[in-house]
Amino acid sequence: SPEGVSTYWHANQPGITFLDAKHVIRLCRFSSQRILFKGTANHFKRMLGESSLIMAMGKKWKSGRSVVSHAFIPQAMDGIQLKILKASCRFEEAMHGTIGRSKNGTFTVDVYEIAKFASLDIFGLTALNHDFECTANG
Repeated sequence: SPEGVSTYWHANQPGITFLDAKHVIRLCRFSSQRILFKGTANHFKRMLGESSLIMAMGKKWKSGRSVVSHAFIPQAMDGIQLKILKASCRFEEAMHGTIGRSKNGTFTVDVYEIAKFASLDIFGLTALNHDFECTANG
């Protein structure tokens, strides 16, 4: 939508996505319960662990959300898009390189493992201002 909020259906459950930081801030400030879809919850557990903030509910989420909401203020968002783009393009190049080295243009990869490397690159660039270069060598 023009406002940066989109709704969708996942199986038979409604969902919502945000493209604007101000909507994420509102969500973080005013909600303490969320519905995690089974597939999404399994993905987050595998990627981030069962004790991660994204899996938290109630008081644990409420106490952590103020920390998370500060990451989405406009001052914190300045320049982040370019850093994410840099890491994403490098990840794409690494994937193309892997495909190019395969015998018939196909390959098998553990998406969770490879996504962790891209996530570490993005986290390093955006949160720590450090480039780990996890995906630099494919």
